[in-house]
Amino acid sequence: MRTDAIKLSQKEQALLRRQAVRLRKGGKSNIEIGQILSVHAKTVGGWWAAYRREGAKLFEPGKRGRRVGAQRRLTAEPNVARGYAPRGHTPVVKQMAKQFSLSMMSAVTNRGTVRFFIYKGALNVKLLVQFCHRLIASAQGRKVYLILDEQSKP
Repeated sequence: MRTDAIKLSQKEQALLRRQAVRLRKGGKSNIEIGQILSVHAKTVGGWWAAYRREGAKLFEPGKRGRRVGAQRRLTAEPNVARGYAPRGHTPVVKQMAKQFSLSMMSAVTNRGTVRFFIYKGALNVKLLVQFCHRLIASAQGRKVYLILDEQSKP
């Protein structure tokens, strides 16, 4: 059974990375190390590449969580709110009184053409069918292979 490294503390994660690098220096493959440490071989490969790029910095605990700007939804809110006021006055940051959000479906052709469909609220069958009709119309008689995955949760 594989270990979910996200659920481990930063110290435990650093220890796993340190062990993986030590085993890799000892000549073990990513697959062997993954089996020993109960993590995926691609995870081991990522750790090794980071170690070669950054060295011992890989073992230092880092900031956890999503990076600024890595939002999953389109909203009217800015990523960073900043205010300014002259010395001695309280800065005031104006914000929108009402929040709203939009969702988006997209498709990419094998030729690199991108199609977007932006909608309000939750995805439902009616919206999906509407998107598919538009996608088929833009395909101009060519085949369309539709691949759907689980919709990400905010």
